[in-house]
Amino acid sequence: MSILQDRARVICGSLPRDGRTIVISDIHADLGLLDALLEQVSYRPGQDRLIILGDFVLKGKQNLATLERVRDLAALPRVTVLRGNCDDILEIIARNYPSGGMENFLRRSGFCKEVWARAGLTEWDNLSTEQLLQILDDTIPDLLHFVHSLPDILVTEDFIFVHGGLYDGRQTALEELDSFDCRKCDDFLGKGFSFEKYIVTGHWPVTSYPQPYADHRPLVDPHRRIISIDGGCSVQRGGQLNALIIENGDPACISCAFADRLPRVRALGQQVSNLSEERMYWGNDAVDLLGEQDDFCRVRQQSTGTLFLCPKPLLWQDGAGVFHTGDLSNFAHSVQPGTELSVIARAGAWLYCKKDGVEGWYCGPAEPVSP
Repeated sequence: MSILQDRARVICGSLPRDGRTIVISDIHADLGLLDALLEQVSYRPGQDRLIILGDFVLKGKQNLATLERVRDLAALPRVTVLRGNCDDILEIIARNYPSGGMENFLRRSGFCKEVWARAGLTEWDNLSTEQLLQILDDTIPDLLHFVHSLPDILVTEDFIFVHGGLYDGRQTALEELDSFDCRKCDDFLGKGFSFEKYIVTGHWPVTSYPQPYADHRPLVDPHRRIISIDGGCSVQRGGQLNALIIENGDPACISCAFADRLPRVRALGQQVSNLSEERMYWGNDAVDLLGEQDDFCRVRQQSTGTLFLCPKPLLWQDGAGVFHTGDLSNFAHSVQPGTELSVIARAGAWLYCKKDGVEGWYCGPAEPVSP
């Protein structure tokens, strides 16, 4: 089997007409959140249909354990696992070989460090690339083979599941697509395509799309029939792991659940929403720093001139000296006493937080919620 697969591997299947289909994507090496989410949705092995859209590893801290869990799930009835662009380690190494990026990946990536630890290595900088590749192959051959043999696309009666997207908008002859390009299809919604079947994708965090609010829940476009479910787990500060739930295989019967690692509080005060749609997101978050006060920075979005208050922990500077905020909104939540919030950052009496997966502000008293 070629390391660099040219054409997409397409399989056909079905969704139960008398039960649930649970779709999860972009776990990114957070086994704890995967298990918490499966427990939250009361996943029933062998009864529920489970589809995992890829990107199980990289960016998080439990690469091998997550990969082993996904492999074990794949062996169960009614489970389909697809490859993402972050999963096939052999492919990643092969693609990075010409530019020299393979060296950095082998010696610095969290995934490879876990492999070297499992192999009993305490030092690897003195080993050659060939030695490291051999240790990788000797230590986890079953996991490497499992991922490399996974399909890229699942076609059912009403849905097509793929990690990144159908990059040229086609709906037939999917086996002619480039395997890697349909797993790494950046900004799929931004390409303007519409489809007859619903296309369910991950890969691109939903808050990176220019929607009015920083909403980490699955993004459903019923007119173009695209559903994007990457909640930014292990990637974004407010990220979460999403589950799309399809009842009876019906596109009209869709709901979601999610899990995150943010500390939770219970509001003790009341707040009226300002309904602001002013927000920044990845790729559109470059700012000018106007000043600092206590726990806040005052910043101006470079692309629009919009002013924002930014908690100091959220502000960062790139190698060129440009300041960025990541996801940040001027939206204020509607809050009642007892409303539970997930805290992203604190700034004095202000909380930048999520309510039901949506980022925004709350100013008022709150008490911790026990895990």
